[in-house]
Amino acid sequence: MNTDYSADSEPEGTFYAGTTGVDLKQMFISPTISYKLNEQIRLGVSPIYAVQQFKATGLGNFAPFSQSPQALTNNGTDTSTGLGIQLGISQDINSSLSWGASYRSSVSMQEFDSYKGLFAEQGGFDLPSSLQIGAAYKITPNNQLVFDWQKINYSEVNSIANPIGNLDIMTPTRC
Repeated sequence: MNTDYSADSEPEGTFYAGTTGVDLKQMFISPTISYKLNEQIRLGVSPIYAVQQFKATGLGNFAPFSQSPQALTNNGTDTSTGLGIQLGISQDINSSLSWGASYRSSVSMQEFDSYKGLFAEQGGFDLPSSLQIGAAYKITPNNQLVFDWQKINYSEVNSIANPIGNLDIMTPTRC
């Protein structure tokens, strides 16, 4: 995920701070072990090793609202790692219909120390748990209709779900 606003954005650069942007990179390494319970049901488990990198520039105007303004912006790329697990099941109902589900645990990541003034919990940016459910129906031997649903629990991550609180910087003053 990347945003980049140039210094010549109107007026006087985004947030009046020149070049502004954030860059978030995530990589998941998930080797999978599977087990065929019977002819219809398969189970799987994947340990997850996650790596994140984050960089922010041009957010200096938010320094008065930060508990660690020196660790808010323009600190280069910071890296964090974490561990989690994913579990899954799939079942063939008949020769045309199958379904599956999986659950990914939340991943407790190391803090972004260089950005502890930007993220809640002194640089915390954990990865939320998620639940996936899907079904597939073979219309013809070469075509199938697929339905998937996913719930990502972003409310578990304080750096995403943390309310601004009593700050009125987003509320216009009326005269």
